[in-house]
Amino acid sequence: NRSGDANIVLQNCIKESIIDHFNFTLRLAELDRVELIVLSGTQGGDGSAVVLDVLAGAVRDIATNLNEANLNIVVNETADTTRPQLVSGLIDYNDGMLTLNFSETVDTTPRNFVDLSKFVLVDNSPAGNSHGNAGTFVPLANSLTISNDTQTLLQIRLSEAERVTALSFSATPGGVHTAGTATKIDLEVGACRDVATNLNVETVNLALEEVSDTTRPSALVASVRLTDGVLVFENTETLRFSTLNFSAAFFSNSSSIAEFTLLGATVVQDNLPSITVLLKEAMRARAVEISATSGGDGLAAV
Repeated sequence: NRSGDANIVLQNCIKESIIDHFNFTLRLAELDRVELIVLSGTQGGDGSAVVLDVLAGAVRDIATNLNEANLNIVVNETADTTRPQLVSGLIDYNDGMLTLNFSETVDTTPRNFVDLSKFVLVDNSPAGNSHGNAGTFVPLANSLTISNDTQTLLQIRLSEAERVTALSFSATPGGVHTAGTATKIDLEVGACRDVATNLNVETVNLALEEVSDTTRPSALVASVRLTDGVLVFENTETLRFSTLNFSAAFFSNSSSIAEFTLLGATVVQDNLPSITVLLKEAMRARAVEISATSGGDGLAAV
C-alpha cells in the first residue's frame, strides 16, 4: 500500500508480451494475485489501492540502457468478480483425505468460510441418482478443512463414518460399483468463496479420482468388562464385522500361549470403528481366572 514497503516482489510473474514495445504485460503468480487482493482497494482488500515501485535496473531499452527508479506509481485496480469453480478432485480411501482443485484460491480463513454441509459425495448409481434424489449421498458436515488459503487445492479430511459410506458406493474394492464409474461430488453455491468474497459456482456430478483403501486394519485397544463379559475392540478403522474370524482371536496371559479362542462369541454392536462382542459365559469365567482382577492369577490378559 505504501511505496518502499515491497510487500510483494513480482519475481514469479510470467511475461506475456513477446515483442519489444512501450508496454508489456505480466501475469501474476496465483499466490501474488491473492496477496495483492488483500492489500487492494477492491472487494476483499483493505480499502487502500496498491502502488507499484519499479526499482532501477528492472528493465532496459533497445540500446541496453537500464531504467531509473520509478516509485509510488498509482495502479488502476480491476476487482476480481470471477466466481471460483471446482475443476477436479481426488479422494483417498486410505485416510479419507479429499483433495479438491479449484480454478483459483479458496479462502479458508476463518474456517467457517468453507461450509462443509454443502459438499456432498454422491453415489454413482447407473440409474443416475444424485444429490437431492433417491440415490445414496454423503454431506460432509462432519469433515475437517485441512488446507490454508495460499493455494488452489482445498483439502478436506472426512470423518470415519463419511469415509466408510463413500467407500461403500465407490468404484474401488469394497464398493458396490467396483466395475463402474467413480464416486461424484456436488457443491452447492456458498460451499466456499475466493479471497475477493465471490461465492463458488454450483457443481453437479463431478467424477472424482479414487485411491483404493489398501491399508490393513489393526486393533489398537481392547477392554473387557468381566462382570458381564462385554469385550470392546478399538480399531484403526472400521471393520466389516460379518467377516470377523473369532477362531483366530485368543485370550491368554501371553501372546505366545492361547488359553481360549473367541469362537462362539457374539457381535452385539458395530460402532465405527469399534466392535463390541459378548463372550459366552465359559469364556467370561476363564477370562476372570487369567486376569489381574479379583479371582484372577494377577497377570493381565492379552
